[in-house]
Amino acid sequence: MLEDLIEKYTAKADKPVHFSLHLESEWVYADEEFLKEAIGNLVDNSIKYSGEEVDIQISSLRQDYNFYLIKVRDNGIGIPLKDQSRIFEKYERASAADRSRKGGASGFGLGLNYVFRVAEAHGGKVCVKALKGSIVNFFFFFFRVGRRNKYFLRRKMI
Repeated sequence: MLEDLIEKYTAKADKPVHFSLHLESEWVYADEEFLKEAIGNLVDNSIKYSGEEVDIQISSLRQDYNFYLIKVRDNGIGIPLKDQSRIFEKYERASAADRSRKGGASGFGLGLNYVFRVAEAHGGKVCVKALKGSIVNFFFFFFRVGRRNKYFLRRKMI
């Protein structure tokens, strides 16, 4: 799945994008489509809210068979502390023009709300750690809920 996202967003970007993967756990129990879209939204934001070049790290950690963490980190332009409490709200566009390198970000302010809802549906949460003009870290915590399928973050090597 991550290889597909990397390929998609590298081709789509209008600037150099560099990805690195640090996967302690290469699989999670999650809804495949929802998880892929949620991580894609975080990657898309990393590209939108960055300078002329962006480095994106995606990492994963599994504490046990029930708790997982996926982190998306970038070297973007940051998120002011005053906006961080609202960024997961539906239609949130606060300071988006200031944070976008193009003077205005595309979209409707639904991407991070979607990520929030996916985390919630998996019994987890998403949070951000960032400062204006600094590295942005999104932490996507979720738990195994119900009878979800085991889903590989990387393609299985045969």
